[in-house]
Amino acid sequence: MAEENKMTPQQLEDAMYAKVMQRIEDEQNKKRAALNLSSFQYGGTLLAVDLSTPQAKIDRTTKQPILSDGQPTFWDAIYFCELAHLGSSRKFVVPLELGKDLEKGMDYLFEGDLIDVDNKLKVKLITKI
Repeated sequence: MAEENKMTPQQLEDAMYAKVMQRIEDEQNKKRAALNLSSFQYGGTLLAVDLSTPQAKIDRTTKQPILSDGQPTFWDAIYFCELAHLGSSRKFVVPLELGKDLEKGMDYLFEGDLIDVDNKLKVKLITKI
């Protein structure tokens, strides 16, 4: 008959200590990650989705159009989306590639980052829910 491997009391105590220390380290890592988190999630029903017309890029000091090869340059077209939930709504600026398949009246989860410039939300992912 094979002899069973039994842990000594010291080995058992060491194993339990290692398990507790791992749990503490995991919680500290989770807290550290949360402290450096700058993201958002916003879910709701899409009330409006409007495509912008590309605007000319203007030099802030001269107030003149910025030219490239003698031609005016333009900002990329974007979508202005309004998402509503629980009696409130929020407007988002959505890049062209993310907003092209959005349907008014459908439920979505918008996810992204809070960027430091003017505390704006930058949508990076849209999921239909």
